[in-house]
Amino acid sequence: MSLPPDLINELQKQFTGDIRLDLASRVLYSTDASIYQIEPLGVLIPRVQDDLHSVVELAAKYKVPVLPRGSGSSLGGQAIGKALILDCSRWLDNIIEIDPESHTATVEPGVILSALNRASAKYGLMFGPDPASAERASGTMQLAHIRFCTACLPII
Repeated sequence: MSLPPDLINELQKQFTGDIRLDLASRVLYSTDASIYQIEPLGVLIPRVQDDLHSVVELAAKYKVPVLPRGSGSSLGGQAIGKALILDCSRWLDNIIEIDPESHTATVEPGVILSALNRASAKYGLMFGPDPASAERASGTMQLAHIRFCTACLPII
């Protein structure tokens, strides 16, 4: 499967981030920390949240799979696939709000887990699980990829 030319044209009009369709970029994103290697259809690095909306709408319209990716620290191959990779780690990495009353945090998808936990610690809170890759793992990717973890802790 390759990306439809109409999808690429529409992306170039609507997307403000980086569009990387070259072989070198696809090869760089074809691996994570696992033993697997799958070349993606392309790599998009969204600059603003509206970029995410555009990509998801266009991907649905053209029936192209989308795979959100953080830092690629997955040991099970979840960060790679024959899809359009969305790397939110470059620009969409802000902690928007931590609400200690409701024990919730609002973050952008590329926020690094250890940064979230450092900010949450000011309120006596932490986001579990606590993987060895916390210095590189993006927090929201943890939600998408953790299936089983004996060290997972609730927010306290």
